[in-house]
Amino acid sequence: MENLSYWYLDNVFNKAQCKKLVTYIKNNHDGVESKKDKPKDLQGNVIKNTHTVSIRYKNIKKYLGDVPDYIKDINRREFGYIIEKLDNDSCILNTYKEGDSCGWHSDASNSLLFDCKLSVTIDISDKYEGGEFYIFQGGERLVSELKPGNLIIAKSYVNHRVAPVTKGERNTLTIFFNGPKMR
Repeated sequence: MENLSYWYLDNVFNKAQCKKLVTYIKNNHDGVESKKDKPKDLQGNVIKNTHTVSIRYKNIKKYLGDVPDYIKDINRREFGYIIEKLDNDSCILNTYKEGDSCGWHSDASNSLLFDCKLSVTIDISDKYEGGEFYIFQGGERLVSELKPGNLIIAKSYVNHRVAPVTKGERNTLTIFFNGPKMR
C-alpha cells in the first residue's frame, strides 16, 4: 500500500520466519560495520548507535521468498527505476538494543557509477518497544506501518530516523536497490 513517499507491505514474514532470518544472518554475516563507517551528521558525530552486520543478498535470498518479486513489481508500477541485479550487493542487519537509535539520514550513494534508488527495510524483530521509524516529508512523520513482519519501500533519498529502543531488541534487514546514475 502507498503512503506518500513510501510503500509498505503487511505480514511478509511471520514470527518464525523473522527469527530464522535473524539467526541465519547473525551466524553467517560477511562483516561488522566499524565506527568509522557509520553515518555521521554535518559536525562529524556518529548518528547510528546500532550493531550492524552485512551479508550478501545471494546468501539470504532463499529466506526472502516472494518478497523480491513484490518489490520489483512495485518499482515497475510506481517508481520506474532501472534496477540492477542484486546477487553480490550487501544487505544490512541493524540490531538495536535498549537505548540504541539512528539519527536523520538518507541512504543515497556516493558512487560515481551508480545511485541507490530504493531502500527496503524489513522489520524482522520478535518484539520491542520504542524504536519508532520516522520520515521527513514537509516535517517529521511517524511510519506506523513498520512493525514486526512488515516492510517499507522508500526512495533512498528520503530522510529518515529511528527513535531510541526502550525495551527489547529491534532487528531490521535493509536491502538497497541500485541502478545507473540518475540523469
